Amino acid sequence: MADDVWTSLFEDIQLVLYPDWDNNETLISPTNGDSLQLRDTLTGQRILFREDDKGLDIRVTVPEEPVTAARLRAVIQSQRTTLFSMVRDRESGRMVPLDEPLWTPVDISIGRDHDVDHGGRRVEEYPREWRTGWRHTADDQRHVIAGAIVAVLHDGLGTTPDRLRVSSYDNFGPTDTQAVGEVASDRPTLSGLPARCAGWDEFVTRFEWVLATLPWLGVVILDVPRQGPGNQFVQFHNSGGDIDSECMFWDRAGSDLKEIDRLMGVLGWRWAPDHLGAVDAPIWLGPPTGRDTTYPTMHELAVRTMVTLRDVAGVAHPNELAFKAFSNFQGVDDMSYVGAELGIAPA
Repeated sequence: MADDVWTSLFEDIQLVLYPDWDNNETLISPTNGDSLQLRDTLTGQRILFREDDKGLDIRVTVPEEPVTAARLRAVIQSQRTTLFSMVRDRESGRMVPLDEPLWTPVDISIGRDHDVDHGGRRVEEYPREWRTGWRHTADDQRHVIAGAIVAVLHDGLGTTPDRLRVSSYDNFGPTDTQAVGEVASDRPTLSGLPARCAGWDEFVTRFEWVLATLPWLGVVILDVPRQGPGNQFVQFHNSGGDIDSECMFWDRAGSDLKEIDRLMGVLGWRWAPDHLGAVDAPIWLGPPTGRDTTYPTMHELAVRTMVTLRDVAGVAHPNELAFKAFSNFQGVDDMSYVGAELGIAPA
């Protein structure tokens, strides 16, 4: 049965975001940032398929744990192909297949993540993502890459199909979940969760999905209950592939600000009292999260948010929160779905 499940997954991976052309041979889909994510519920690692011009950009995240990361790297670096390129042999003068890597490490640029310190290491040693992909017109590549992805999941990440969940989305937000083998949908309302969020662990699961499928220029604000006159909230903004986050805790401004800043710093937040022209405002910024960053999965951001709200802001239960959600991207008309998926009431 296990082999049949992996075989079904292998077959469907070749059909992920399969292209559709009109009569003029113009690509109809995938477009507009069409994406599909396979997420491991135990480890939080993911494989992301995203439209890229006339093909797919495919990325796998690297665990922080060194032994698991080394195992994944060994599997990835063992996967070479002679199918995709031809070069001229110097001795015979004939065109021969080029033996080349299937995956490329994704560099983390200083410009996108101010905390990056590579310590002189080669890019193969520190990336949080590796990337591969295919062109829609090169159908002979699909089975090779699909087989490589199955090996990465099975041998590199050590996952099992029952731990995987699938999400589908584009620049406008979540879309109908595409079938991939027997993998269950990751959408909270399709996962048997109650209408109201039952606790912090469940909040992480729900919020991770909301962040991963957030439309471009989409904003989610979690309002924190307050006793004083100032606002308390955590805000998240899809800036075009990455999620930017900020906290404002006015109620805490009269408390021991130095201790609060220490707690926030431990969690990865950066003190930014002059953010957007404010003066001495109790604002903290989170590190960039998403592709090409030190934190490529939304799991890390969802956990950081949960701990911040619970341990720093003093929120006893997620149901004490209220949310606002909107997008400035043309074509995104309604984000009311966020309330049902989070199991939290609107502000």
